[in-house]
Amino acid sequence: MEINDFIKSSTSNEALPFAKQNRHSGENLYLLPVVNSFYLFVQTKDREIIKRIEKKDDEIKAYEIQSLLSKDESLGFASYVYFHPTLRVFGFASRVLSPKFTAFQMYINNLLVMLRIQDISFVVHPLKTEITKNQAMTLPFIGTTRFLVRKDSSLGESFKEFFLGSTNPNDLEVIESFEIIIKPASRKSLTDTIKKTLVSMEDDGIKGIILRGKQNLEDNVKDFYIHSAGALYDEIKSTEESKVFDEIKEKIENNVELKDKVEEYEQEVPEQMDDRIAYLYNPANWASDRVCLFPLSQ
Repeated sequence: MEINDFIKSSTSNEALPFAKQNRHSGENLYLLPVVNSFYLFVQTKDREIIKRIEKKDDEIKAYEIQSLLSKDESLGFASYVYFHPTLRVFGFASRVLSPKFTAFQMYINNLLVMLRIQDISFVVHPLKTEITKNQAMTLPFIGTTRFLVRKDSSLGESFKEFFLGSTNPNDLEVIESFEIIIKPASRKSLTDTIKKTLVSMEDDGIKGIILRGKQNLEDNVKDFYIHSAGALYDEIKSTEESKVFDEIKEKIENNVELKDKVEEYEQEVPEQMDDRIAYLYNPANWASDRVCLFPLSQ
């Protein structure tokens, strides 16, 4: 189903009564339209912000809320959401203190509860990516590398004895695995060192390998996963609010893996349509005389 149209309508002035009641962990949740499928996702207890939003009788605009904030406040205040116009995928970007996608997932599910659509749940599935050892050997730059070692492997047994002084299963049942982190010296790379290790290391006992590297020297550093898939992502470098959305759009458009991963996922998960969701594509159908609002339980 086209969740994009549902999301867009949910931020219209007709849907404002729903927006004013959406809460999670004692904080108010708001999705504020910015421009062209971009939204600011807000989780706040700030009474001034809540008061400004809830006094409005028409559509809430992101810039009005941002204007209330100082530069420092905005850093942890909101996350950014972008719905791709053609690919059935959305991007979610947040800072350390910003609301995470679990809160966004709760926001959408709260809407469904208030609409009394209780047999549908909105679940976020990050697209996964991984590379082979052979592909890792082609990376021109490798930095910090993490090796995840199974506790029941011969290597894991050696770590148990060396670091913990015991291999007694009863003493070590609380341990799930070991993580070895290799960091380069300042302004140095581990490219040759890690590649030699990948060639000589047996796969037995290795749960996963995470490399901080570059596919091309001009690229930003990012994580590459071997033996264990990780979320497909890009890093946003801009700190100016006005440039963040442009960079998100650029990153999504230029991510060479994204389209293939979306197609793979769509082949695995069949598309379904629900008339109740489709009915709400039209903002007018959120009006009180067309749909009932069932308050969230406190």
